Amino acid sequence: KAITQVYMSAFGDEAQSLSTLVQSLCNGHHATTSFAALLDDRIIGHIGLNPCEFDKGTTLTGSILAPLAVHQDHQKSGVGRALIKATLDHLKDQKTDLFFVYGDPAYYGRFGFVAELGARFLPPYALEYPFGWQGLALTQRGKDAPSQGIIPAPTLADAALW
Repeated sequence: KAITQVYMSAFGDEAQSLSTLVQSLCNGHHATTSFAALLDDRIIGHIGLNPCEFDKGTTLTGSILAPLAVHQDHQKSGVGRALIKATLDHLKDQKTDLFFVYGDPAYYGRFGFVAELGARFLPPYALEYPFGWQGLALTQRGKDAPSQGIIPAPTLADAALW
């Protein structure tokens, strides 16, 4: 419930479209991973990770960042940056090859996400804002991987989320 409140605060009415995804993450379905930012034992931020596979049957490992929110009272204070950094550290420890996001290039570009890599790995659905699909190679295998399509975890297998 506290995580849902973070999304409602951050996105208002738009949070309704994320509610199924957030519930799935919170219930631990489909091998998703979540991190939360706490302040005085209150959740003020949340990030979700969704594993993905690749359509060429490679042994690459990948994850998609979805969703990310920081309570409106704590935005622009570094909470989102800290959540992304913790996520990147986790994925590197797990030796994940590729990390993807569908979001603002100006924001996610600060962490190394680039549209050029996203263009090499096709998202599962048509995107309203194709420039927002970005990738980050975390290993040499990820950097060297051939172009292919992404197969998302069931948590993201809904065209409305894209």
